[in-house]
Order: sequence, then C-alpha cells, then structure tokens
Amino acid sequence: MTRATQFFKPDGPLAKVLPGYEHRPQQTTMAAAIEEALSHGQRLLLEAGTGVGKSLAYLVPAILWAQKHKKRVVVSTWTRTLQHQLVRKDLPLLKQALDVDFDFQLCVGGENYLCPRRLDLLLAEESKKLLGSIRLGALRRWANKTEEGLRSELRFPIEDEIWRQVCRHPDFCHPGVCNHGSKCFFQKMKRRAAKAHILVVNHYLLLSNVKSEGVLPEYDALIVDEAHNLEGVASDYLGDELSEPELLESLYWLGGPNRKGWLTSLKVDSDLLTNLLVAAERVVGETRSLFEGVDRWLGPSLQRRFFPDAIPPLPDNPWKELGDRLETAAKALEDEAQRGEALACRARLGQWYSVLSRLRTVKDDGLVRWAARDRQGKGHLFLVPLDIGPSLREMLYKPLSSVVQVSATLTVRGDFSFLAGRLGMDEARTLAVPSGFDYRRQCIFYVPPEGPDPRDTERFVRFTSDQIMELSARVPGGCFALFTSLDTLARTHADLLARYPGHWRGLEEEGRDDCRLLLSQLEYDREILIEAFEKDGHAVLLGAATFWQGLDIPGAALSGIIITKLPFAVPDDPLNAARLEALQRAGRDGFRELTVPAAVITFLQGFGRLIRNHTDRGVVAVLDRRLVEKKYGETFLGSLPNVYKTHQISKLEQFFGAGQRA
Repeated sequence: MTRATQFFKPDGPLAKVLPGYEHRPQQTTMAAAIEEALSHGQRLLLEAGTGVGKSLAYLVPAILWAQKHKKRVVVSTWTRTLQHQLVRKDLPLLKQALDVDFDFQLCVGGENYLCPRRLDLLLAEESKKLLGSIRLGALRRWANKTEEGLRSELRFPIEDEIWRQVCRHPDFCHPGVCNHGSKCFFQKMKRRAAKAHILVVNHYLLLSNVKSEGVLPEYDALIVDEAHNLEGVASDYLGDELSEPELLESLYWLGGPNRKGWLTSLKVDSDLLTNLLVAAERVVGETRSLFEGVDRWLGPSLQRRFFPDAIPPLPDNPWKELGDRLETAAKALEDEAQRGEALACRARLGQWYSVLSRLRTVKDDGLVRWAARDRQGKGHLFLVPLDIGPSLREMLYKPLSSVVQVSATLTVRGDFSFLAGRLGMDEARTLAVPSGFDYRRQCIFYVPPEGPDPRDTERFVRFTSDQIMELSARVPGGCFALFTSLDTLARTHADLLARYPGHWRGLEEEGRDDCRLLLSQLEYDREILIEAFEKDGHAVLLGAATFWQGLDIPGAALSGIIITKLPFAVPDDPLNAARLEALQRAGRDGFRELTVPAAVITFLQGFGRLIRNHTDRGVVAVLDRRLVEKKYGETFLGSLPNVYKTHQISKLEQFFGAGQRA
C-alpha cells in the first residue's frame, strides 16, 4: 500500500477527522494511480464516476508529492463551486488530517482584484462629480478594510463599467515603480502563491497564464479537474478575440472622442499631447468603422464564419501612428510608472493590429475566423485554432513533469480516444474508475413510447410541456428540464403557463401552496434559481447550457432530470462547422467522429446531475425519440451506467412508491 492510499484506510487519518467517514475502494484506486503518475512523470487521463470522492483522491497524492520533493502542483477546475469546495473545505480538512506541513493558495485573474492606485486616480477624476463620489466612496471604504481585495467579497452592487476602471490591469501594473506596492492585493496573492505547494485556479486563468505568463509562479505538475471543459476554454484563450465594446471602452479610457481620459494625465508638452489625442480619436473612428462594416456583413445572422476578404482592407495603420506617438511620449516622461504604462499601451495597440492583420491572412494556417453579434448587438471577431490539442501539448503540458486530467465524463462507450485526441493527451495512460453508486437501485431511465420529431418545433414544445407536467407529478421532489436552446426553453415556459393556468406560480408569488414553483433560466441569475429550487423542494426548473453540468443538488429536491433533446452542437457554429469540414476533406465521417461523441459527453453530464450520494433516487427521462430510433442512439445508451430502462411511465410510480423496481 502506497503512502497516499494509507490515508484512505478505514482506520486511517481521514477516518479520524471526518465524522461518518466511509471507505471507498474506488477512491483508493484513484489516489494510487495519481501518486504513480506524479512519482514517475506520467500523463494520465482518469475518468472517475460520481461518488468516488475524486477531489480528496487527487489532493492527497498531490500534497504528499509536492511537500516531499519541494515542488508545486496546480489544480485547475472549471466551476467556481468546486474551487470554493477545495479551498474552503477539502484543503483545510487535509491540513488537519495529514501529518505534513503544506501551504495552498486560491489564485484568480487580476481583473478580480481591486487596484488601489487606479482607484485613487479615479477618485481624483470624479471628485467634482457628486454621484461618482458617492458610489466610489463605498468602494474606498471597503478598500481600506478588505484583506483580499476581491470583487467577490463586495456586499454592495457595483457596475461593471466602474469595476473595469479600478481593477488590476496588466498595462498599468508595474510593481517596481508603483507607490501602492505594499497595498496591492494582486501582488499579495502572487507572493503567497510563490510560497504555496498547491495552487487552486480555474481553467480560464490556467490558459490565460499560458498565453500572457506572469500571473502564476512556475509549477511542476498539473491536475485538471472537470477536464471535459478544458478544450472549450483553451479555444477561447489560445485564440484571439476583438470585442467591439471592450476595444472601444479601452480606447475611450485612453483618449476617446472627447479628448479626456488617461492621455490627458501625461506630463508632456502641449503639442505632443494634442498629437496623441488626435491619433487616439482616429483609432476610435477606424475601430467604429470596422465594426459597422462587420455589422453590415453579418446582416440578420448572429454569427457567421468568414474568409479573410470579408474584412475590409485596413487603412494606413492609425494604430501604429498612435503607438509611435506613445513611444515618443514615453521617452519624454520622467514618471517611471507613466513611462511603463505608455509603453504597455503601445504594445497593446500593436497586438490589436496584429490580430486584425491575421484576420485577413489568406493562407491556410489552421485558424478559423468568424464574426458574431452579442445580445446587445455589438460585434466580435474571433481567430481560433482548428485543432487545440497540439497547442495544449506544446504550450501547457511540455514544460511539466506530470499532467493528470480528471472528470466524471471522459469516455464514450468506455473509449477515451475522442477526448484524449482533442485534449492533446493521445499518448496518455488511461484509467476508468467506476462510480460507487448502485444505479440499478437508485435510478430509472425513461423514454416515452412515442413522441413527435424534435425538428417539428410547435408539436415538440407542446409534447415537452405535457411530459414535464406528467413527470413532475410522479416524482417526490423537484425536476430539472434541460434544453439545448434558449428559444425552445422560452416557448416551453410560455406554453406551460398558457395551457396549464393555475398550476404554476412564479418566484415572487409566495404563499400559494396549491401551485408548483416554475423557474426559468431566462428570468433570474443561476445562483438565485438554484437557491430557490433547493429551498422549495418540489420546483421545476427550465435550464440550458450551464445547467447541464457543474451542479450538485443531493437529496429529494432534485428527483428528476428531463433531457428534452439530445445535445448535438449547433450545426452552423463556425468552429464546429470548420472541424466537420476538415474531417470531411480527410475522407472521415464528421458526424460519427465529432458530433455524436461530443453530444454523448454533454448528455452524460446532464445525466450525472441526478445521483449525487448513496441515498439519492430518481428518474432521468429523455424526450427525444432519436435516442431509440436512430443507430447512433446506441452510442448514447451504451455510455450509460447499468441503469434500468423503461418506456412505461407506470414504472415510475412503482419505483418511487414501493422503493423498489417491479
């Protein structure tokens, strides 16, 4: 028995500090595999079913290895919930249980930290504006007493526009010359991180650090939890995006059309300042013209893949002109901080122009280009690698001695090859550790005996509403209805209210015990919905996207999962379409090799929301008849655990009523 696995013995250290500790062989198996991977410098893909206790299973060997060898391990998660579990519960517990001295640190991106210097500058600018002074006064009082300086600590609302002006920004962070160095919350975090054995980060910071560096100290090994989400985050962060609102906001802050902003604070002669402001105005004008052209080119579409000639020819580079003037200003500035900021702004302008130039590249460079319009109608331009696996191997994994990737959903019908390739872990060792749950006893899987084609939207919405009514009436607690599009979710919500009046109540309608609480993702923030759902115990929640994964609601409050449609990717998604085309050009079946496996992973995430502990019991219902009528449905069904399947809704009453299956 290895050092790590001894920790999980029935009479081991964990049992002594954790009341009700239950020894799980799967947890021991997982810990041993990770200990071996760290000790021998291996790459490991490990699927750990729900209920294994995976966080402790990877934290224990990581701590022991890091402390013994004086190394540092980064643990990366996708959800904030899991991050908080690790730093507030699991790691403090291990501090108590393990007979080793170790330190850990939560690391988040710099934009989450207040910058005292930028706050002081903004307070000085706003001192004559009463409204601004009142709003910023609360922020100043908080800044004087907070220890961490994190936005998440705020107990009063603050607009994004204000926070972006006072948060830490890389262009204006120069520790060597900043006179707020001792107060800098971001630098305090970095100093603590440099002394820690375990760093807890999220995937966004992990990939941001790869691209821009400097946020995290050097580390030796990486453990990625919720690894099935890493590819999507990597596509965002290892690619490039030009956002109309962020670009214009940055430019307005710099100088803008009103000749105000940061440039006016530079201590340079009046002629140079005038030239800087004129150049800034020109960049703003060209940027607005660029995105007006993008808007015309998109037409009625929300997003559209383009080829280089879709972007109009660039003018004679106003970005370079402004950059050159900033360089001239930097040479004339005596203030070291302002000099550094001027050069950082110049570098940022060069980066923007570089992205614009590459958007118009004609050669086949393995990049996918597209434009999109957000909900506010603002334009965004994207430049993303077609295949992210090689970039992950070269930029993220190569410098590290060990890489371990963990998730409850890494296989399709027991095969790791789909995600192994997409995550750049083709040559990794693989291990599947089964769940400790008895799915035959705890879960029933129901598919209605008949139903309309999901592509017949009107009939399918009515069918979905009827099924939600029927299923929710048969479960002892609440239900999640998971959708693949917000449009269908909205139609179903409206249909439920219109055809079943008096049956439902909204979140604000308290005291109506004769009605069932109906919650919609379109009405409230996720945190509000989850809190209301758990508190009520019998609610029905309509959710899409993020509700398919990352939620842990044990107990009867969640007794049913209703998967309305199989979660296939949107066909016209630019990145997905480009990947399908690439497979087709190679003579391969994109639907079978990409579309189906990706949908299975999401499907299993949705299924996994139901059973979260050994006492949970419930139903997973799938309303999409393609699951049983199409050949590819076998791949979905074959990827499920050993669960009882039925087309008879009466079986649900027997399951919940008698506590056993007929």
